[in-house]
Amino acid sequence: MKRDISLIGAPTDIGAGARGASMGPEALRVARLQETLESHGLRVQDRGNLSGPANPWLPPQDGYRHLPEVVAWNHAVHEAVYAELQAGQLPILLGGDHCLGIGSISAVARHCRMAGRKLRVLWLDAHADFNTSVLTPSGNIHGMPVACLCGHGPAELKHIGMAAGQEGAWLNPKWVRQIGIRSVDAGEKRLVHEMGLEVFDMRYIDEMGMRHTMELALATLDDHTHLHVSFDVDFLDVFLAAGPLALLQALDAANDLDDPLQEKQRAGERNHEFERVDRQRVGGERLLANRGRFGREGPARIRQREDAGDEEDDVQDQIERRLRARTEKAVQHVTAHVAVLRQRVGARQHEQRAVQHDLHVQRPGVRLVQDVARVHLPGDQRGERDDQPGKQVSHEGRQLVDCQQDALHRSLPGEARLRLTAD
Repeated sequence: MKRDISLIGAPTDIGAGARGASMGPEALRVARLQETLESHGLRVQDRGNLSGPANPWLPPQDGYRHLPEVVAWNHAVHEAVYAELQAGQLPILLGGDHCLGIGSISAVARHCRMAGRKLRVLWLDAHADFNTSVLTPSGNIHGMPVACLCGHGPAELKHIGMAAGQEGAWLNPKWVRQIGIRSVDAGEKRLVHEMGLEVFDMRYIDEMGMRHTMELALATLDDHTHLHVSFDVDFLDVFLAAGPLALLQALDAANDLDDPLQEKQRAGERNHEFERVDRQRVGGERLLANRGRFGREGPARIRQREDAGDEEDDVQDQIERRLRARTEKAVQHVTAHVAVLRQRVGARQHEQRAVQHDLHVQRPGVRLVQDVARVHLPGDQRGERDDQPGKQVSHEGRQLVDCQQDALHRSLPGEARLRLTAD
């Protein structure tokens, strides 16, 4: 493992549908990322932030939003990451929205080609990011980086870092393992299946566990394979970094007792109503926090944002209702389970009392026979028996005891007779 780390900041939200991802590099520095890495014995150098064009916040053109600015940022990322790899460093890129994965992964793929090494990419994200200009409903390029790296996108992004005249794609889809996926557009899903990407979605992780998932994702990895990890913050548990749609999906997934048909219908309705809200979040930052920050925009744009804010409020109301419903259902299940346990405990106690009753019925019978035998013994032997309980009685007394026991044995019920014989 390389112990020399380089931190590279890329403070931009140029490819996203909501502002805020540009604060990521400084937020990670304030959270003491460098100090944490150094505490594990790593040598860390902070290279500072890259620079690039500002976010013009314009509508998409020909299916792409801010394409020239996205290309500029990814060129800067590509050159910075490739230079660190050539210097023997392990670069960690601090974004920024996930469109920057085009520049960083293309640099890693270029380095692996030069070094003759294989490449494996772990894409940790809630989204497949495999949209194209034809499939995308928004034009935001942060939903396209994996497709661009696999050869589906504009030439300016597909061929970043390639020599003049060089064709092809930086990635073979078979090198990619997508983990934690839970929100994919319909057309995007078809393209993912056609390209043969290996996807471990949240349903698979819930059923099989993260350990098994990672074992499969890392299978066949050897010393000649470079492992690259690309991490989007919405990969985290939705209760830690949640957009509204992702939170609703998590609540439904947690309810294992729901009818599958109802769950499917509810998922379809939710995707139809809230897909745009989900696409307008980055790293769990809610659109509601951005309302009122765009005073320079025209009235139409402001009304559009207000409508989105109202939709966000509706989502919050649905979240609260479903949380209450899930809580009530959980309480009902727990109460029912406790009642069943109490019934089982009561039945067990009743059974034990019945067994103890049988024993109390049988034991006095044996003592009665012994007392009757003692009455018929001579006085001296009776006294000796009282003084020395372990001493045997005379032959006549023993015969009388045997006779009395046999008579009592015949008078007992069958079950008690068997138990008395066993005793």
